[in-house]
Amino acid sequence: MLDLSLDTSSPSSGVVHEIDTHRTEFPIVLDGPQSLSLGMVMRGRSGMQICGATHVPEAAALAGVPCGCPLTWGERRALSRAGRGPKPAIAVRFRLVEEPALGNFDLLSSSWALMEDAHVVAPALGTKGSPTTAVLRVDQLAVTTADGVEVIGRRPSIQLSRR
Repeated sequence: MLDLSLDTSSPSSGVVHEIDTHRTEFPIVLDGPQSLSLGMVMRGRSGMQICGATHVPEAAALAGVPCGCPLTWGERRALSRAGRGPKPAIAVRFRLVEEPALGNFDLLSSSWALMEDAHVVAPALGTKGSPTTAVLRVDQLAVTTADGVEVIGRRPSIQLSRR
């Protein structure tokens, strides 16, 4: 059983459930490839540029054309930090193995580490909606900026379960 508190609110867009747990790792269920949405987004003065991390998304006018992003994650991250490349845009839809009655949850993130993890997990999800178990971790991360200010955040990661 998960040790969690459930905060329910009703903003204008619908009911929102927020999980507050004291654990950093818990098992989840991914229901096929539709559980992961992986893309790259660059926002700027001229609007928003979207790519599918390797190719322009099918909905775009140039669908299927290579996006021009470098092949390695390190190069992509360096361009993004320099303001000349897109950032990850990741959505993970999951259910909690220990509390499936709570329904689906969405994790939205721009984490580079999660993008790399998701590209490893995605092929294992197959082409059908068959459930796959994985482990979601949310680690606390403390970073000191160049100005000496400590910033504390969360770093999500996902791995397939060892079953």
